Amino acid sequence: MTQPMHVLFREGYRLFFPWSALVGLGLTVLWGGSFAGGWAMPMPPQTHGMAMLLGVWGAAILGFLLTAYPRQNEAAPPGRALIAGLLALHGLSILAILPTGALLPVALRVVAAAAPWLVAAGWSAMIARASLARRYDGTTAAVPIAFLGAAIAAGCFVAGATDLGVRLAIHGFAVVAGLSVLDRVLPFFSSRLVPNYSGYRAAWFAPLLGVAVVVRVCVPALPWLGDIALIALILRQLWGWQPWPAAREPMLGVIHLGVAWLIVGYVLDAAGAKPASLAAHAWLLGGLGTLWAGVTMRVTRGHSGQPIHMGVDGAVIVAAVQLAAATRLFAGATAAGPGVYAVASLFLAVAWLGWLVRLGPLVARHA
Repeated sequence: MTQPMHVLFREGYRLFFPWSALVGLGLTVLWGGSFAGGWAMPMPPQTHGMAMLLGVWGAAILGFLLTAYPRQNEAAPPGRALIAGLLALHGLSILAILPTGALLPVALRVVAAAAPWLVAAGWSAMIARASLARRYDGTTAAVPIAFLGAAIAAGCFVAGATDLGVRLAIHGFAVVAGLSVLDRVLPFFSSRLVPNYSGYRAAWFAPLLGVAVVVRVCVPALPWLGDIALIALILRQLWGWQPWPAAREPMLGVIHLGVAWLIVGYVLDAAGAKPASLAAHAWLLGGLGTLWAGVTMRVTRGHSGQPIHMGVDGAVIVAAVQLAAATRLFAGATAAGPGVYAVASLFLAVAWLGWLVRLGPLVARHA
């Protein structure tokens, strides 16, 4: 049953999930339209990638953690003011990263870009401090660190250190946040849907992930060192998550597919595949895009009292993301013309629009 509008402020996912899809749709239309010849390229590729990464995946992970992180750590949920404030700061951050940020002085632009992640880091650090005093958990410790990584990445990017900013955003924020959160929730999701599920969480995943990411970010001359460490670590944890029985359930299989895409990206990067955008799009479109679809669908359906299953609409959304990623990698590998890039953008736009039309209304429902 549809609830009053103030229900949207009860849990972070209710505003941040549709916001992430709206940001993705807007950026994709801008980017894809330029490839289709509708207008000039609106921004450099790195700026587009950074805005997509922090705008789409960033909004989704904020929404998920604002919803789940307090529950996981026996803390009070975020208030309406925090949710609304973070949403406003997130929008300002994306504007600061985009060419519109050039209207601001550099120092103010850095502050604007980093602001939501600093606020999120402070909020989650207070929860982590109380929770870790009771018991250690890698996810609890990793979340504020990942948000701090996002703040540093955004600040570096708008200050001119674009390569470092992108590396930090991908590996220090997106991968750390995504994989450490999955380590906590994926066994839980699986136990709810798979009979006799016996997956487990291998010890010390988050600290080892942090070490591998530091190597990948801080030794750019030898990226394969961090790549190999990350591949081995992800595969080790994937074994504990038991994808073979879990992936038979489509809602779980999508999440495992996203992890597989991340591994593909690190394999391409370790092999020195050219252009470098191949690995980047395996991480961002294939990996994070698929995880975005799987996690947002699962949480939105579950919290709105709907059956937790893929459905035709979910299958279309996931398929559109896969086609976008595969088409984009094909275009990069074959030096295809701009029309192929426009097709990849069209597939991605279908995914965002499909989510907004089919799942967007569910955020105003309560279980």
